[in-house]
Amino acid sequence: MSEAFLSVSNINKSFSNVKAVVDLSFEVHPGTIYALLGPNGAGKTTAVRMLLDIIRPDSGVIAYNKSSDGRSNPAKMGYLPEERGMYPDKSPLDSLVYLGMLRGMKKNDAKQEASKWLKRFDLADRENDKLQTLSKGNQQKVQLISSILHRPDFAILDEPFSGFDPVNQEKLIEIIHELSADGMTIVLSAHQMDLVERLADEILLLSRGTAVLQGKLKDVLNDASSAMKLSIDVAAINQQTLAGLSDICNYEIDDLAVDGNMRINFFLHDENNVGQLLKACTETMSIHNINTETIGLHRIYLDAVKKHKELVDA
Repeated sequence: MSEAFLSVSNINKSFSNVKAVVDLSFEVHPGTIYALLGPNGAGKTTAVRMLLDIIRPDSGVIAYNKSSDGRSNPAKMGYLPEERGMYPDKSPLDSLVYLGMLRGMKKNDAKQEASKWLKRFDLADRENDKLQTLSKGNQQKVQLISSILHRPDFAILDEPFSGFDPVNQEKLIEIIHELSADGMTIVLSAHQMDLVERLADEILLLSRGTAVLQGKLKDVLNDASSAMKLSIDVAAINQQTLAGLSDICNYEIDDLAVDGNMRINFFLHDENNVGQLLKACTETMSIHNINTETIGLHRIYLDAVKKHKELVDA
């Protein structure tokens, strides 16, 4: 494997009595898409700010291995913050040219690149309008362009899909794949697990500042491949039966009835337990429909965070 572009070793950060990041270590390799995941308050923003050298860790080391001093080079980095910070009275084109020049681009080059990207995002006819007149989604496009306009070696994209409809989500997925294929190293933070699953090469899941799951996405998914989601629609739920199945599965009851029935979603620890599950349910409940599917990143995420919370609170 190639030398890591970014190496994070045992970093810690606290604010007063709150441990925001705890003994965090990971590596990001060149040209990969690395997903930094976690619920609100998990420490993602603090971690990102340390990667950007906005704040320093209390202990541990962050090293960019292409840099002589191991520090980040702002001119070679791109950052899409979760909160927009553009100039509302300026046009998209003027804003992008200005920000590109701040990153070391020549004015004409910045203007050409900005126009190209605005056209790619269907904003060519709005490039001279004031930013504040654009929709939330279109403002997000301009902010995103500002983070990649100067073709950085490394980009951190925090909630890049915010405000995007499905059409633009697909366009952004295509663009992120293109940037990665061209050699850009990307750290991605997002809450849409179905989209992350289509993009990420590796993932790191944080919960309360601690890494609870990390590795290559394909390995994480393969590790969960023996598990299964099985949904059944029943006329009435037998709680005693559900309690007796706790050793082989977790379950959730849908709030909404389906065709007058209640739906129970079972998450089996091993697909070999399907027979035992169905036998118990058919003996005590009237089943009207059964559906199965494999476990995806969304369920893996929920289970890992829940397990860590229960461990910490125990």
